[in-house]
Amino acid sequence: MEIVLVILFVVLVMGTVAGVASSRRRTARRPGLEPPPESRRPVQPPRPTITPEAPPEAEEYVDDRPEITPEVTSDVAADVVTEAATAPEEVVAPPPVKPRFRDRLGAARGLLSGYWTSVRGHAIDDDTWDELEEALIRADVGVGLTTRLLDDLRGRVKTEGIDSPDALIDALKEGLKKELAPGNRALRIEDKPTVWLFVGVNGVGKTTTIGKLGLRLAAEGRTVTMAAADTFRAAAAEQLSLWAERVGADVVRGAEGGDPGSVVFDAVERAAAKGIDVVLADTAGRLHTKVNLVEELKKVKRIAERPPG
Repeated sequence: MEIVLVILFVVLVMGTVAGVASSRRRTARRPGLEPPPESRRPVQPPRPTITPEAPPEAEEYVDDRPEITPEVTSDVAADVVTEAATAPEEVVAPPPVKPRFRDRLGAARGLLSGYWTSVRGHAIDDDTWDELEEALIRADVGVGLTTRLLDDLRGRVKTEGIDSPDALIDALKEGLKKELAPGNRALRIEDKPTVWLFVGVNGVGKTTTIGKLGLRLAAEGRTVTMAAADTFRAAAAEQLSLWAERVGADVVRGAEGGDPGSVVFDAVERAAAKGIDVVLADTAGRLHTKVNLVEELKKVKRIAERPPG
């Protein structure tokens, strides 16, 4: 047992001595800090220094244009005046040509022409009468007049033996001319003031017609007063006032939504006081199916018929 302890002690002593010796050797080899290892990257050559070049010196500007003398200037001015004198004159557009009454009926003429062509394409049968009735109604001839015209035409077909479509169309044209021949187109003007009351459905042109008739009467030397009795439509009175200003006529207007009969009454009274020839009374558009509006229109008519109207 003692021998084992001695051996262990000897081993420990030897290990301690060996460790101290090794530590001294490392200290002797490294007296200071070791330098860092060299980098393995390739060494790049230094970049050359670029020196900016000086800008080239600007050349001195020399004005080598010839000097313009007063004589040359006057020649140039003379050339300009000559060119202006010889320039073509501005073309002025001709004034618009007023369309004829026949041209204004172009839509109705085209409509009837299409139906006449269709009727001439086949013999006279039930379809022929249907086409003629549709053509006349669409051309605003009216249901009553259309019925009377076709009834007379059927009688002529039986009595005169009309069997060709061309003869049928000619007979219809004769009937239309016969209906229009006795019509009185004169505008009746009686004692002062004469009242013309304009009635109709919405948008048929009552106010515009008043303006046109007022211009026609003024051209004939007659005096006119316009009554803005359309108190329902917005800006109706303003529109009639504009027409009156263009025609040079007097205008009587009331409050918007007011009684149209009172407007007509005031217009007739003013026209009588001033000795005006004609009173053109505008009314609001209305349908015959509106009983209350038709009764209102009857009231306006009764007021217009009272003396002095």
